[in-house]
Amino acid sequence: MAGRRATATLEMLASTTEKFFEVAKQNFVPGASNENLPSTTTSPKRHSIFLAAGAPVPVGKRRGSLADVLSDLSEGGRKPVGSKERLDVPTPPSWFSKFDPGRDSTLSAVYRQQKSRYRILESYRRVKNALKEMQDKYVTSKESKNFFTRYASLKSMVKEVIVLDKQYWQLIDLPKQEPSENPTDYVNRIITHMDERIQDKPGDRPVKGGIGSLLGSTASLAERAKETNLMESLRNKSTEDLRKENERLYTDIHRLIKKYQGLRELVQRLRTTYDSSKGYPIIPRYSMLKSMIKEILRAPGFAEICHEANE
Repeated sequence: MAGRRATATLEMLASTTEKFFEVAKQNFVPGASNENLPSTTTSPKRHSIFLAAGAPVPVGKRRGSLADVLSDLSEGGRKPVGSKERLDVPTPPSWFSKFDPGRDSTLSAVYRQQKSRYRILESYRRVKNALKEMQDKYVTSKESKNFFTRYASLKSMVKEVIVLDKQYWQLIDLPKQEPSENPTDYVNRIITHMDERIQDKPGDRPVKGGIGSLLGSTASLAERAKETNLMESLRNKSTEDLRKENERLYTDIHRLIKKYQGLRELVQRLRTTYDSSKGYPIIPRYSMLKSMIKEILRAPGFAEICHEANE
């Protein structure tokens, strides 16, 4: 709350000072009466405007009018009386741009985008690595000539993948895109969904006391440190760089969501097929296990990411 009030105060000060210099530049003519300009005193409130704008304000005597002060800002002191040349009033200092409300909103948007992307990417890597490990184990299992050994290997590799779908804390659930929803609106909805998810569920997995509580606290500290570093790195970027990153992240997040949802559907399909095969005898089930694994490995969703390295 205090930070927002400070930002609002600085923005108001910047706007007031810019209007102040604009009026002075348009109306002040050295040597003229300048009756339309306001008078100045040694009031701290009035002097603070000059100090904020980087303008020197002489102290020790009262000023009768703003014209007297502005004349001290010109090079070489006062202009000769009767001169019609307008004074080059100094422009506001560069630090006004740092309090651009547009920059603050863009910075906040990019920060939320990056946080949501990291959370989705974590689940995406988890399911991708599990499917790629199943692929490697399936290829290795072909070398086994023992029927029972390979049957047990096929069951094991499938169960290692579908456990991700059984344990709700392993993967995040994302709503699907509506047919009439454009990618930008959909990504914004996902970001809002992720923010609400973190607020409603501070921890994904229930943590009990003892070592579990300690590990959970350590993970929370590491996550906070990562978010702090992220914010610092974003603050060091220019406004233009933040705008470009904001546009790029919309595309990257939408592509990542589609890839993740495709892999998640493969895991869910594998779980359903595996559960339905439990009632069959060992010989027909052996063939069913091979078929369900090959179906997943040949799916377009997996073929798109099978060349990616494990992370």
